[in-house]
Amino acid sequence: MIIRKFLTIPLLLIGLTLAGCSNAPDRSTPENSIAGFMVAMQESDIEAVEYFMTPQTQEMFRQRLDSDSEGFIEAVENARTSYPEEPEFRVDIEGDRADVELINAPDLGLTDFTLKRIDGSWLISFD
Repeated sequence: MIIRKFLTIPLLLIGLTLAGCSNAPDRSTPENSIAGFMVAMQESDIEAVEYFMTPQTQEMFRQRLDSDSEGFIEAVENARTSYPEEPEFRVDIEGDRADVELINAPDLGLTDFTLKRIDGSWLISFD
């Protein structure tokens, strides 16, 4: 009985600690994924940008970054300054695919997105 009490307290503390560590960006809706992606772009956080992409899109993104494609780099730079504080979206979901339009950022250049739901997370797909 004493041993059970000693084991219960550490297990409870471990559980509370792990629950508090769940501060990963939200990918539960297409809108949340686009918003998180754009914030990561604004912060030039490549790892966070890739967190919101399908594995195939991550690979394509890395290749474009490595090739120093001038238009691509310009689009990334533009995303830093043109994303609205309160984005408005038009979303069309069919099964595990979502087509999303960012409707209040005409200067952004990238306003149409396709996302795929993979394991419950909505991920940007450029493939």
